[in-house]
Amino acid sequence: INTKYWEPSATITADEKVIFFTSNRDGGYGGRDIYMTKLQDNGQFGPAILLGPKINTPEDEDSPFIHADGKTLYFSSKGHKTMGGFDIFSCTINTE
Repeated sequence: INTKYWEPSATITADEKVIFFTSNRDGGYGGRDIYMTKLQDNGQFGPAILLGPKINTPEDEDSPFIHADGKTLYFSSKGHKTMGGFDIFSCTINTE
């Protein structure tokens, strides 16, 4: 996070070990995509990990929110089969 790219939204797990965020950085699926970064043993967050095509689409994703259970990720997307604009989706995610 905090790169030269637009990164408008972020959420952190209850144990503060994983951050999910959106970015329009190069190498994504298109538009804004959702990434995660994990806390490393040295106390720093590691490299951004692009979430796969089941979450990210060629359109925009935004507003990730990780539930306190650490497994349920909510997000908005324009790219999944939607009613139009940003619709809300959820998925179960493994952060291991």
